[in-house]
Amino acid sequence: MSKTIWVFGDSYSSENKKSEVKNWPNTLSEKFGCSLKNMSIDKTSNYQIFDDFCYCCDLIKSNDIVIIGWGLVENFRASVGSELINISKDDISFEGISKEYIDGTINDRQSEKWCEQIYYYENIIDELSKSKGFRTFYWSSNEDRLIYPN
Repeated sequence: MSKTIWVFGDSYSSENKKSEVKNWPNTLSEKFGCSLKNMSIDKTSNYQIFDDFCYCCDLIKSNDIVIIGWGLVENFRASVGSELINISKDDISFEGISKEYIDGTINDRQSEKWCEQIYYYENIIDELSKSKGFRTFYWSSNEDRLIYPN
């Protein structure tokens, strides 16, 4: 049975780079002779990353490798019409969401309590990992607060 590397994250893990250079998930899967399922999305929030993992978790097999690259804690989701959209500090506004709301929410995300939420996600993922027999690795390209000493 072929081992699969599953990657969940934001633009640092995404395949949507415009450069000619291969991204690290492709290089890693080739180096280890594994198939790759890259579920990363540019400009996403940690809520979406966790949701994407939950959506795929039944497909992850024993001996697979799961790599989760958490993004900025300040990124969040909001409901616009019938959709949840990811919002970051670079977003000025969306129809129905004011700049003041975006700025206020991002300011609120500076609290360490929001990092605890990510640790809870990791605890859930780790328990599933033990149960199903896959290996999990976490990292963050730009959020040192999420490097959780297990």
